[in-house]
Amino acid sequence: MKILDFFNKKKRYNHSIMCINIATWKRVLFDAYLSKEYDNIIYIPLKNDIFDYTSILDKSNKCSVLVWGYRECKNFNRFVENFRVTVIRVEDGFIRSKGLGIDHEIPYSLCFDKNGLYYNAKCRSDFEILVENRQNYLTDDVLNLARHYRKLFIKRHITKYNVIDSENSFKYPAKTRERILVVGQTESDFSILYSESKIVKNIDLIHFVKSVNPNAEIVYKQHPDDIRNQVSLNNIKSLCDIIVNSNVLIDDILIGVDKVYTISSLFGLEALIRGFNVYTTGLPFYAGWGLTNDSISSTRRTARLSIDELFALSYLIYPKYFDKSFNQISAKDFLDSFIGEDSNEVDLNEALKDQHLEKSNNTDKQKEINMTNSATQSIDGDNLFKSIQSYNKKELPKYIESYNKKELPKYIESYNKKELPKYIESYNKKELPKYIESYNEK
Repeated sequence: MKILDFFNKKKRYNHSIMCINIATWKRVLFDAYLSKEYDNIIYIPLKNDIFDYTSILDKSNKCSVLVWGYRECKNFNRFVENFRVTVIRVEDGFIRSKGLGIDHEIPYSLCFDKNGLYYNAKCRSDFEILVENRQNYLTDDVLNLARHYRKLFIKRHITKYNVIDSENSFKYPAKTRERILVVGQTESDFSILYSESKIVKNIDLIHFVKSVNPNAEIVYKQHPDDIRNQVSLNNIKSLCDIIVNSNVLIDDILIGVDKVYTISSLFGLEALIRGFNVYTTGLPFYAGWGLTNDSISSTRRTARLSIDELFALSYLIYPKYFDKSFNQISAKDFLDSFIGEDSNEVDLNEALKDQHLEKSNNTDKQKEINMTNSATQSIDGDNLFKSIQSYNKKELPKYIESYNKKELPKYIESYNKKELPKYIESYNKKELPKYIESYNEK
């Protein structure tokens, strides 16, 4: 059915939402979350002109627009001005997953913002508004929770991605001088572009750090996405004493470090809540509140926060969290299940190490996958989501019980042998990825 034919139906909606730049593999989460409030969800490709969708405004009592980050489709700004629709921007939360977004790991948390986004220092964000009105949120109970979970963060080595490479343990050589950690970022990331930093390249950040700390030992930490994409460090190696280009425990990287420098990385916040001295060249959301050493300032940020107040706003109040069935849950419920004393994650990083070892041990088996086994034959020519990741029976939610051609998620678009990630080993009727719920061939 053509899009315009769909819009020309006579059905009227109470509240519609147009979603822009939402990757196909993320939509199962957005469908579950948005359907609680909106009765019409439209996903608009970036290449399309948003004015092609104006007919939906006539068929809705109310219409909003949701945008992932700041990638907008054609004529977006003019559309918003003309029709004065509510714009909501969304990004990954600060505990994103046990894995990388580029590997299509569904996020555990999201940040929705009606004013900007937390990393946009050019405008007032919902996070800044929370800070301004913190007396309404930061009760004694909330701050007690913040102290409790911050201790668990440190104990469990929690980070945004929670990725470690078990075969790459890391230990510094004996310390002979001041040690400074320079945190690399993916240079095309909007968190740099919107940080107001004059320094936007990793190599320029290193030059800056060396210029103000000429006698220090320089340690450079590469961003996990750049590690995954094997981004070259040839232009950086000669400038640094130590390069960390594998995913190791955050505490192994921070131990013995005197200063942490970043443009705007979330790693700065992760170091800050562990008590380290953080310097920023941009203005990330956690800077400007009296806890960091900032190269630039904002007249909007006049409040002074304690570390527990910053933690509470960043991890307990601003993001929204989701369970394995994509239902929104409270920050407390999520953190209790993810890192709490009674959680199944007795030691998150040990579990991650075991997972990595299991994948490593199966490398040879992965190369010998026979895609003509009986399970494959039963779906040959049908749709299978190309971003399916590793799975086994233990990773399946309880509600998945059986499989056949009609039980694939409706958003799956194409499949062939080459589109399966190389780390998929095998599957049968009971070994579906954990996020598959239902499907019909229509």
